[in-house]
Amino acid sequence: MLANLAIFTIKQRIIDKFDNVNFMQTSLDLLREHLSKSRNIVNKRWPNAKFVILDYENMEFSFPEFWKQMESEGFIYINSRRDFNVGSQDVKYRVSETDFHPNGHAWDVIVPQLAKKLKSISADRK
Repeated sequence: MLANLAIFTIKQRIIDKFDNVNFMQTSLDLLREHLSKSRNIVNKRWPNAKFVILDYENMEFSFPEFWKQMESEGFIYINSRRDFNVGSQDVKYRVSETDFHPNGHAWDVIVPQLAKKLKSISADRK
């Protein structure tokens, strides 16, 4: 819920201040700023923490070049479609036809694979 609130807040700030021409780039810039600040807060308390972003393939934030840049800045980016073959484009993984959030079946498929991937990432980065 907090993440949804944070994203909504970012979007609302963009809508209030910028026109549609610059909307997407501004949205990505604000997302980058939000994620960087969040990582800084986490790292103050847990200096060795890794910041993992699980993208359930929300179409508006599925920009490959953006995520490559975030990875180059030290974020760990996991895309559910690419890494687990589960995504919002497949209705069987959605809450409903119009609600693109992951349903229980999606999490049943994602979680075991995510655990393996995170364990692998943790071992690789020691």
